[in-house]
Amino acid sequence: VLTGETGAGKSILLDSLGLALGDRAETSLIRSGAGKAQVTATFQLSPSHPAYKALQEQDIELEDDQIIVRRVLTIEGRNKCFINDQPVTQSFLKGVARQLVEIHGQFDNLLDSKYHRTCLDLFGNIDLAEVKAAYSTWNEAQTSYDKAVMTLEKAKEREAFVRFSKEELEKLVPQPDEEEMLTEQRARVANGAKIAEAGQQAGQILNAEGIVSSLVNAQKSLQKVEEYLPGVVAPLVESLERAVVEVEESASGVRSLLQDVQGDSYSLEALDDRLHDLRAMARKHNVSIDELAQLLDAFTEELSQIDQGDDLLVDLDKKLDLAKDAYKVEAAKVTDKRRKAGDKLQSLMNTELSPLKLEQARFSVNIEETRENQWAAHGWDGLEFHVATNPGSPSGPLHKIASGGELSRLMLALKVILSQNTQTSSLIFDEIDSGTGGAVATAIGGRLKELSQHMQVLVITHSPQVAALGNQHLQVLKTVDNDQTTTHVSELNHDECLEEVARMLSGSEITTEARAQAKQLMVA
Repeated sequence: VLTGETGAGKSILLDSLGLALGDRAETSLIRSGAGKAQVTATFQLSPSHPAYKALQEQDIELEDDQIIVRRVLTIEGRNKCFINDQPVTQSFLKGVARQLVEIHGQFDNLLDSKYHRTCLDLFGNIDLAEVKAAYSTWNEAQTSYDKAVMTLEKAKEREAFVRFSKEELEKLVPQPDEEEMLTEQRARVANGAKIAEAGQQAGQILNAEGIVSSLVNAQKSLQKVEEYLPGVVAPLVESLERAVVEVEESASGVRSLLQDVQGDSYSLEALDDRLHDLRAMARKHNVSIDELAQLLDAFTEELSQIDQGDDLLVDLDKKLDLAKDAYKVEAAKVTDKRRKAGDKLQSLMNTELSPLKLEQARFSVNIEETRENQWAAHGWDGLEFHVATNPGSPSGPLHKIASGGELSRLMLALKVILSQNTQTSSLIFDEIDSGTGGAVATAIGGRLKELSQHMQVLVITHSPQVAALGNQHLQVLKTVDNDQTTTHVSELNHDECLEEVARMLSGSEITTEARAQAKQLMVA
């Protein structure tokens, strides 16, 4: 238990622990005039604690089964997190922290139905992996179907344009590299006479026997003396041999040129018309002439997809139905497990409420199937804890029925039951006994003490009945020295505990009667 006067700084302890465990940090937390704030928290855990697995994956070494968490915040806004002196991210730190400590106010989370579902799943050891996987598959199938519908709708909006464009291109029959071919052909037709004249002249010269025979004779003459100067003559012989071959190839090329020119069947007008049509079509679709053939293929493929689109939708719709049915099977399994766990939790909670002076209260777990648009990865259950606090009164949601003091005790009862299932090592309650006193406060203290048999429990309290039952008592004091405020935490021995409980009973002036009553509470 942690006790102290109001304003002594008990909440600072919670703020500090929250900071060490990854809560949002602000420079306003730094003491005025200081350059940084630093918080360190040490946890002693069993070797089998689940937090170790996460640390081992990050190659964080352990010493004496301890986890030492350190957080540093500078006035410049820099934020550094360490576990066993190894730097870690804030998100990783928070992930580990969730397995170490739970901090609760008077009844925080108990008014949130999402927390109710989490508690029941934890209590019933309900594995949500299968329903989550089924939901993901269903969600993906829905996304694929919706995307296909949208794509098909857009495609059908331009179907008429695509069909008309495809027909135009099919009539035009564009060919790859056609522009270059037509340009060359046009130049040949336009200058056919000149090309023919030049080709004939070149052909006559190249075909004259004098050139080839002269080259051959020169080659033969050199070959006669090749043996005397092989290094000099041989290259010349080879050069003349190549010259003979090239002259013959040139002559053949000229003959082919003349045949092409003489065989051109296109008129200049026809070639110009073809180029004009291709260029006009290219401008219409904002592509090059060479891309028209590819465009025709693209239009053909697009129309094929439109034609097959309805068949694709039918197929995707079948897959969607199968995925939805699979999800419904898994969601129904989860609901069945939750109903069984809910019945058991109701029974245990109603047994637990009696020692907390809620004998007349009746706790229940209300599970209803939600509308389809509310189905989610955790299933389709709308789950909420209900309570009836008085005999004959109707049951209803906690936030509508229970008072603050009743909610505190319901939270405590739930924590006592869940303590066997949770992986958390420590629970911290901040004034969970607020608004209670007398026998009720004593009952709360008793259940907190029982809860501490399973895990570490830290309780910030103003209730002497609760403080008297603590195994370890820490007193928080605030001092002011030279305008500097400091909060101190001291562990109290038995006599000091007795004095502190007496102070809590009587106020600033501790009476003999208060000491006697404190002694009686501590003995109890």
